[in-house]
Amino acid sequence: MPPPFILSIPIKNIDYKPGQFLTLIIPVEGKEIRRSYSLSSTPHESPRLSVTVKRVDGGLMSNYLLDTLQVGQEMKVMEPIGNFCLTCAPSNQRHVLLFELVAVSRL
Repeated sequence: MPPPFILSIPIKNIDYKPGQFLTLIIPVEGKEIRRSYSLSSTPHESPRLSVTVKRVDGGLMSNYLLDTLQVGQEMKVMEPIGNFCLTCAPSNQRHVLLFELVAVSRL
C-alpha cells in the first residue's frame, strides 16, 4: 500500500487550533464536491496548512487529489472549522482523560 499523500496549502493570516479540519472543494461534472480532512499540521507551522490524504477505492476526492491535482494548481478550500479542540493553559487545573470502550461477545 502506498504511503499517504500530504497536501500542504500556503496561507496568510488564518488562525486555527489543533483538532480542526479543512473542507476541500473540487469541480466534478459541473458540481462542487466537498470533503473534510483533519489538519495534520500545527499552528506553529504557519504559514501553511497540511492535510494527509489516503487513497480510497472509488473515492472522488482522494483519487482527484492523488491523480489529477498539480503543483501550483488552485482549488477552493474553506477556512478551518471544528470544535474538537483542547486548549491547554498553565492556569488550567483540570485533567482530561480520553478512553475507548470495546465490548466483545461470542456468537
